[in-house]
Amino acid sequence: MGKRKMQALPGDSQKHAENYQLPDIGRLKKELPRQRLLYQEGSLEQMKEAFADGVCFRAEIQQSIIDDDNIAVMALFASYWDLVPDMRRHMIRKGSEQLVETYLQRRSLGKQCSDLVKNRRFSADFLRRNAAYLNKDALAYCVSVRKINLK
Repeated sequence: MGKRKMQALPGDSQKHAENYQLPDIGRLKKELPRQRLLYQEGSLEQMKEAFADGVCFRAEIQQSIIDDDNIAVMALFASYWDLVPDMRRHMIRKGSEQLVETYLQRRSLGKQCSDLVKNRRFSADFLRRNAAYLNKDALAYCVSVRKINLK
């Protein structure tokens, strides 16, 4: 038996990946419809190849990754690129804990770190588990305002 592929998309959508051909990288970097097609129909391997060649999904596609709670694509994307600040805010407001944690393990939230710790939907356990990824201001807020023992 061959290796099992990580699925970028659930269920029926994955069968489209078998037919998807990666377009010219130059056009893929510039054209939102081509990026959308890569996200919707491409495999993780094709996305990895595109990211390695300098393709970064635009904010619209980043938002789709968050809204779709697509952990596999977020893990791959964050291995190469940062989310734009507006999408980091969107992820903090709307993303699942698992999605946020996946991003945090690979990238910094920068100034949005404060937004994360101020958002009460993230539990003390979540913040404790991810304390190593928080900046000093966010850590101070956790201790002084949220009264979380991070040790």
